[in-house]
Formats: sequence, C-alpha cells, structure tokens
Amino acid sequence: MWAKVQASDGSNRPLCSCIRSAVSDIIRCVRTIIDVDDALLDAARAELGTTTKKDTVNEALRYVAERNARARAVLDDPLFLGGADLSDPEVMSGARR
Repeated sequence: MWAKVQASDGSNRPLCSCIRSAVSDIIRCVRTIIDVDDALLDAARAELGTTTKKDTVNEALRYVAERNARARAVLDDPLFLGGADLSDPEVMSGARR
C-alpha cells in the first residue's frame, strides 16, 4: 500500500512517497537528496524543454544513458560515411589507395 507523508509546514504536497510493509508497520521513505548546480540545471531545463527539477534530472539521465545506443545506431548506418558505395567492390576497386 502506498502512503504519502505530508510536509511539516502543513501543505498538501507530499514530502516523499512511502511504501507501507504488509508484514509490519514500518514505513520506508525513498528519497535522494543531491546538490545540483542551479546554472547547469537551468541550462539543461532550457535545452530539454522540461519544467520541473525532477523532470529535468530524469530526462538528462535518460539522455546520457541512451547516448551510446544512439551513437552505435549512427555508426552502424551504411549511408553515414560515404553511403552504400563503400560496400560496393566495383566502386572500391577504382578508389585511390
């Protein structure tokens, strides 16, 4: 069962999402606190088109995590560096060496 822990100032925003164990009444809050450079966060927010800090950080992490797959896809494209001619033996036989 999910429970929300309210902020100490009485506002309606959740302080953190919690999971209540069915076995016991122990509530575990999972929250990561990091020190983020505000200028870099604002630059990333503008580049990514996000509006919240959470969305900006998650989108930036997703972008970096998927970067290697994007690079591999580009390099595996036979038309990327010279097109299909590079794999044509007749064309390559006339190429300068």
